[in-house]
Amino acid sequence: DDLVEQSTFAPRDSQAYDVHYVQADLIPPGALSANPWSSIKKELRDQVDGIMLLKACFTAEDLELFPKLKVSVLMGVGCHRLDRRALGERGVTVCNVPKYGTCEIAYHAIALALSLRRGVLLH
Repeated sequence: DDLVEQSTFAPRDSQAYDVHYVQADLIPPGALSANPWSSIKKELRDQVDGIMLLKACFTAEDLELFPKLKVSVLMGVGCHRLDRRALGERGVTVCNVPKYGTCEIAYHAIALALSLRRGVLLH
């Protein structure tokens, strides 16, 4: 369901440009491995200016498939799944979400430690 994304990227009166949002699932539900970036139609890849990535790798070979790419956004922390050198050499901006879930992860870790200490899982 991409209702939120479609409303977020809907054209606004004050914009001097149009944003076209297309969702492509490289890892379909139940699949054991991801489809390659080349599985996206070439006509679509040739129009892509920006990519938002979640759990997908992006190599120098993948970059060659997207001639107009200007920005790559990793939805999460870190950029370890991206070939930052290749993206940088092509002038592609790389973004991520720093401090994503930092407090929530800390709270969860403390809750797990306390549940182990108190034996909550045994009841």
